[in-house]
Amino acid sequence: IIVANASWTMVLLPIVLLCAGLFGLGIGFFLTILNARFRDVKHFVTIALQVGFFLVPIIYTLEIIPDRAYGMPVRRMVELNPISSFVGASRDLVYLLEVPSLGRWLAVLGYSLTSFILGWWFFSVKSVDLSEDL
Repeated sequence: IIVANASWTMVLLPIVLLCAGLFGLGIGFFLTILNARFRDVKHFVTIALQVGFFLVPIIYTLEIIPDRAYGMPVRRMVELNPISSFVGASRDLVYLLEVPSLGRWLAVLGYSLTSFILGWWFFSVKSVDLSEDL
């Protein structure tokens, strides 16, 4: 196997993936309870995921996004999307072969830990009443 774009920075990728998993798990804890109580949540989640997909710079970089478009701060919206931090850190490690900045690491850790802790707390408090909702 020939690997043309490999570096030691890829050993940090599992940390970013673990943080992304914790972030998703926290969101999942929260949405599980909401979906059990309000059945229409799954439809809103589908719409939010479709809209959110375009607010994540996966196939484009932040530099090509204009600051404002149609009167909205588009670049700021993309920067504030938590998933953009995970994608940016992964891009830094795998594509650019450099360690993400301290700010990006703090954002990744902050988003993942906040989501997981709040989601776990919400799930543990509300799951007691879950059988009544089902």
